[in-house]
Amino acid sequence: MSKSTRFEQILEMLDNEQYVSARKLSEKLFVSIPTIRRDLSTLEKNGLIIRSRGGAHRISAGHHEIPIDFRSTVKVSEKRLLCKEAAKLIKDNSVIFIDGSSTVSYLINYLNEKKDITVITNGIKNCFLLASKGIKTISLGGEIIESSLVYAGDISLEILKRFNIDIMFFSAYGIDGDFISETNLNEALLKQNAMRRSKKTVFICDGEKIGLTAKYNICEVKEPDIILTNSKENNFYAAKKVIVI
Repeated sequence: MSKSTRFEQILEMLDNEQYVSARKLSEKLFVSIPTIRRDLSTLEKNGLIIRSRGGAHRISAGHHEIPIDFRSTVKVSEKRLLCKEAAKLIKDNSVIFIDGSSTVSYLINYLNEKKDITVITNGIKNCFLLASKGIKTISLGGEIIESSLVYAGDISLEILKRFNIDIMFFSAYGIDGDFISETNLNEALLKQNAMRRSKKTVFICDGEKIGLTAKYNICEVKEPDIILTNSKENNFYAAKKVIVI
């Protein structure tokens, strides 16, 4: 079992129970107690759990921003498949917006086959990766949101006003029956404004985000032109179009 899979399963167990001991986690995941202790240390450093009495308590992720370095290790194969499908929606000579989420960043791997595209992004890591691939890139700049390694805030919004976007790809903390939501207000506002400047919007959603709600709504479920997901068990009845892979 990979480390990222263990992390996911530990967090899932802690979501279901107030407290789980290291011994119980060891037995359920078929790994040694020292391995579990190292995993718990990593999760605690990332602000996702509190260790106590030989085990751990879960910190509600809805009230804490999960660092992108951790998020980028989770559901990697699923995110790649979703982004490979998303790339099929991009036409040559397009202006594209991609947010700084750990999910949408995998879209960059599939952009080299597109001709004469321009990518606008608020993701700091995205800028370096795009530049290394020789793709014309525009960084929004602005205030840095440390946990997400993205630019947001008034400066980002002001720069965004200069562009007309053909297609936007974004993800978020979660999606419930009515709204797509985010943990950081400035990130939510930036995605709202990018949607307004885009001819087509695509929300990329792995199954883990379904049913989750954060503090700040980005938009209603009915607003994106396409919701791209790997979950066959979704309730996106209000959505304009849902693509399930």
